[in-house]
Amino acid sequence: MRGTRRCICRGIWPVYGSTGRLKPLGAEVYGLDTYSQIVERWAAGLRRVCVERIQEIVAHGQGPYPDSWAGPELHLMLHAGEGQVVLTGMVPEAAAELAGQELRVEMNGRRRGSWRVEGSFRLAIPCLSGAGPARVRVKASRHLTTENDPRKLAFLFGSFGWARSEVEFQA
Repeated sequence: MRGTRRCICRGIWPVYGSTGRLKPLGAEVYGLDTYSQIVERWAAGLRRVCVERIQEIVAHGQGPYPDSWAGPELHLMLHAGEGQVVLTGMVPEAAAELAGQELRVEMNGRRRGSWRVEGSFRLAIPCLSGAGPARVRVKASRHLTTENDPRKLAFLFGSFGWARSEVEFQA
């Protein structure tokens, strides 16, 4: 009975060569070249999409530019802490378009205040106690563009972070 089954199986599924395998050796690698080309095309497309997205973020990013200028809308992240948050910067007096600059600050979607700034400034922004990490948005009322620089420039960004309490300075 056993030998009969083996013969029937061999008739339906031929055994290839002396290997005793049901498939020819080339069947397992058949089409790998085609599949590798498909994967390469897919990876190239994914790479292109990622590069375009990164370039878009860099071009239209809403953080300070590498030369410290901030656009009309500045997005910042703040780690958990307590007290006041301090934002420093400068509105160049030579830029007449920026005279009367007003900065509005929101933390986690809630308005924290509005300040009229000129020259060098230091804003102490009240923070909700126990707020944890925060998304901060600073909106400027005015901006300028120049012939040589298409960016919208609102003010020069200085620093941003938690104010140090006087207790920390005493040792």
